[in-house]
Amino acid sequence: MAHQSGWPSSDCRWRTLLASFQPMKFAWEYKTLHLATQGWLTPKLDQVKFEALLNELGRDGWELVGTFATHEGYGRTSAVMAVLKRPR
Repeated sequence: MAHQSGWPSSDCRWRTLLASFQPMKFAWEYKTLHLATQGWLTPKLDQVKFEALLNELGRDGWELVGTFATHEGYGRTSAVMAVLKRPR
């Protein structure tokens, strides 16, 4: 519907813009990292090395999606798994 000025109403312009909007579609590539912990009583991950590795992978376009710990038993963490993704 046009206003007296001849321009479409702002509501109509928004509907036209939204109708033409196509969400971006990516094909993702995934990478998993198996990061061993160090220590017997209280296993720890080397934070400095982990951060350096993430920064290196980030420069190659990888983004950290999530992490989870694997357990050997009695709640002891044997490794940390990291999941990364980037557009193909």
